[in-house]
Amino acid sequence: MGDIPVKDIPVNAKEKVPGYAWVILGLIYFSSLAAPLNQFKVPPVMGLLMTSYQMTLAIAGTLMGIFALIGAILSLPSGFIMGRIGVKWAGLTALLFLMAGSALGAAAETTTVLMASRFLEGVGLCLMSIVAPTALATWFPPNKHGLALGIWGTWVPIGSIISFAVFPKIAAVKSWPGVAWSSFGYTAVFFVLFLILFRMPRKSPAEDTGVAGKPSFTLELVSMKGVLAKKDPWLLAFSFCGYMILTISLISFLPTFFQSARNLAPQEAANASQYYLIANTLGIFLGGVLADRFGSKRPIVLAYIIAGILMLFLFNSGSMLYVIMVAVALIGGLGVTPSFSAAPQLVSPADAGRAMAVLALGQNLGMAFGPPIFGKIAETSWTGAAYLTVPVLILAAFLASRCEMR
Repeated sequence: MGDIPVKDIPVNAKEKVPGYAWVILGLIYFSSLAAPLNQFKVPPVMGLLMTSYQMTLAIAGTLMGIFALIGAILSLPSGFIMGRIGVKWAGLTALLFLMAGSALGAAAETTTVLMASRFLEGVGLCLMSIVAPTALATWFPPNKHGLALGIWGTWVPIGSIISFAVFPKIAAVKSWPGVAWSSFGYTAVFFVLFLILFRMPRKSPAEDTGVAGKPSFTLELVSMKGVLAKKDPWLLAFSFCGYMILTISLISFLPTFFQSARNLAPQEAANASQYYLIANTLGIFLGGVLADRFGSKRPIVLAYIIAGILMLFLFNSGSMLYVIMVAVALIGGLGVTPSFSAAPQLVSPADAGRAMAVLALGQNLGMAFGPPIFGKIAETSWTGAAYLTVPVLILAAFLASRCEMR
């Protein structure tokens, strides 16, 4: 399980992309979208849910945080599970959990059942966030990782954009159950397509166990322990955690901010929030281009520092609110794809999925604890909630700077 020295990885090495890799990219992308569609069906209809279930802003934030909490708990075991059952079956399992959570959420009559549905969906998100980049890192050569992961990395903001555009309209006609059943239907379609179309390339390092068939429990455990003993995957994971605290908190509460502080109607608030999502999508894609050109470290460090400085002015910027909001989304997003691109390069090719599991732990911790804390502070002061993210982002930049990645 020896590592590949970072300095020996050619940034611009030429290697042909297999034709079927583009089919896999499309399949992975649209299958991955099921996770944020389920996750972000809550923010655009949060006002409806708060009224229907008699929730405070802090409890409503927990609907977002609890989704990711289970993901944080299961991130490392998910890497282990994927190593045991393979990438394809892990992806199918992820989609099954998303479907189960959607169905339970549609039938929920109490907050407790609604929270339970979010737990199930969180399992699906966790697995998919490991399966997708592992599969892409295997199908695409190193000199194209940034491009492939840059495209896939837009799954969260694109899923959010669709959620903000579509779900308020569905909720107006079918209320909350209609929203939940529509996300179920989308997930079911791509479960079938994933089952039919997905495969890993022959002699894939991510599936190479060194023994015939699937790895033994002992071999998988030893491999996972080897990755967990390295510092760089942890530094990268907790750096990414800081970014997720920022972006998931903003995605979760911008519609509520626009309604409560700017007196916009629910659909107008959802539309205004989409400026953040669109800019974030562009930033994530450009981050992949930068990672292929300059490596991962510089885009991550600079993006987080600048985004942290901008957050000092977000909610007290008056007429400049939209400009600063878009800048935070665009610049902060530049660090996303380089993080996904760097993770498998910090370990051996066979350990790529395990490194992704560590990164997913940081991702889910940020999603789990960011919105509830942000929401609690925002009940008193929106500016105070924004200030919370500043030291978090500066720390994230520092941790990334200490990681030995190119």
